[in-house]
Amino acid sequence: MAHFKPLSCLPLKTPLLAILAALLQLASCSVTYQFDPIEAWVIDAVTRNPIEGVVVTANWELVTGGLDGPRYYGQLDVRETVTDKNGRFYFAGFSKTDSSGAELRDSDPQILIFKAGYQFQRFTSERHNGSDWGISRRSAAINGKTIQLRVLPADKSTIRQFHSELVNSRLSFLTKMTPTSNEAKNCYWQNIPRMLLETKAHEEILKGLGIDYSSAYLDLVANSDNYAAKAGANCLSPKDLFGGATK
Repeated sequence: MAHFKPLSCLPLKTPLLAILAALLQLASCSVTYQFDPIEAWVIDAVTRNPIEGVVVTANWELVTGGLDGPRYYGQLDVRETVTDKNGRFYFAGFSKTDSSGAELRDSDPQILIFKAGYQFQRFTSERHNGSDWGISRRSAAINGKTIQLRVLPADKSTIRQFHSELVNSRLSFLTKMTPTSNEAKNCYWQNIPRMLLETKAHEEILKGLGIDYSSAYLDLVANSDNYAAKAGANCLSPKDLFGGATK
């Protein structure tokens, strides 16, 4: 699907037009998103029993670009929760206004469902419902679903193949800070500490099986000073967040 920037959001070359259109441009590029609540359940794929303690993250990623493909802009929001004894997780509905001129596409939101010792699941929602007087109502495709998680396979070669697509690659937004979009003011590792600790626990399981694997947790803590310097003074460094631990 092609995506085009609204004409009023494009840079204006003529100073006079820029002055006359400034207020209209601000209004037309501002969108208030109304996100519906997200509720779903997680069960074991074999036993069919609910799984408690599964970490679930949701991130709403903004992008720019058209026919040349999407370019990362930043995150509109990043949240996490955990399943209860019934395997249920829930994100409350919320609203948020964005004036960047960027847009939500397939990470609307991206949902990651993960527990150490299991294969993770990823879900996305592409919603282009349009706006009604500047308000865009969004709902996640996963809402109301029951998700099945499978334990890691016994075969090491299969595990290695699976981990080429592991959750770490889907958490890359944690360190993708672009100052031009104010990303440097955001340290999203603070939003999802339980997910990062779960990747650490998973790393320990794999190393116990003789599989060398570096978790998102380890990357953040080992390179804490570098990431903290990019993030700025308003952020807690990964090392401080996890009590200075490196293992």
